[in-house]
Amino acid sequence: MAGAWAFAQPGRAEARANLLAGSPRIDTVRALVPERGRHAGRLVVWVRVLHARGTRRALARERPETFHRARIVIRVGKARRVAIEHLDLGRRRLAHGYHFRLRRSAVRAAQAGGGGRVPVSVSVAQTVDLDSDGGSEDRARAAATRQVALARPATSIEPRDGYFVNGASDRLQVAGGKVVSYFFFSGTGSPCGVGPSDNVSAPIDPQTGNFSFNDTLSAVISPPVTTTAQGTFTDAQSMSLNADVNQGSCTYQVTPNTFFWSQYG
Repeated sequence: MAGAWAFAQPGRAEARANLLAGSPRIDTVRALVPERGRHAGRLVVWVRVLHARGTRRALARERPETFHRARIVIRVGKARRVAIEHLDLGRRRLAHGYHFRLRRSAVRAAQAGGGGRVPVSVSVAQTVDLDSDGGSEDRARAAATRQVALARPATSIEPRDGYFVNGASDRLQVAGGKVVSYFFFSGTGSPCGVGPSDNVSAPIDPQTGNFSFNDTLSAVISPPVTTTAQGTFTDAQSMSLNADVNQGSCTYQVTPNTFFWSQYG
């Protein structure tokens, strides 16, 4: 029996290693109390996290039942909120934005320290369960406490889920407070002759309405096409966008740069 146990141990240890590359990164923390809208008077905390990517080993061992998730916990005074996100086990770091809404009593407690700043503690834990048996083969953690300026914007900018389009049939898809895909069809009529589309993960800052992404398509297009976009949502149904598409020496800019929510996409 002792020999069998000694034989089993290395394989088990090997299965628990090198599935996540590095640790998640807590990028941006916002604290705001909107003056109007459905969250008026409540404390809204928004956290942008860059999640750890999967390794080649992780993708090679991935199964249909593999379970990869993140658990984000915030604390403001005695108030605590938790969010759970199911993640893809990809080779790129993915940015996700998490909204937490706290009662008005949390605002009073946050202001008790004075100085117009709010102490927000954030912890992130990523786990990979290859065979979905409840145990994790690898995990990564990050934690931070930030003194965050308490903003009082007119409203919390949280765009509607669905498609935002311009007059050239270009579109961005929004879901869960982030831009999740794009299709710049107008590029097919440009000198570059290419209208790229792809899935992305670009969280929308509820205080500023800003988002951005940089995406390169190389697997099926040669030379590779790189799309760089920065946008701002002004409210739940409209946004402005600056986006450039580059392929080799050819570059075109997506226009018109005003997009509106569309029922039909």
